[in-house]
Amino acid sequence: MYVKIYESITFANLLFYLCVPVIQEKRFQFHDRVDRVKRKVRSVKSKSKELVSNIEDKGMELIQKWQEKSGEIVGSFLDMFGRDGSFVSIFLCHLQKM
Repeated sequence: MYVKIYESITFANLLFYLCVPVIQEKRFQFHDRVDRVKRKVRSVKSKSKELVSNIEDKGMELIQKWQEKSGEIVGSFLDMFGRDGSFVSIFLCHLQKM
């Protein structure tokens, strides 16, 4: 009976010591995967920040160009149809000829 108990304890210890390296390897693999995911997340985060920054810069450039063009369009409209504009001058000249 004591031999059976001794054999079962010895076998259990042997299994435990054989399984410890396997468990440690699995733990190492798990931590390695976690580190890879963290690096990938950091990379995606930095790329997304860069993309948002680029979009903001392009948007500001577009707004500035639009403001400049709208000023030019308003100015040319006033030159054409304003009080002393060329359209008014042509219209008045045409009325005077009639």
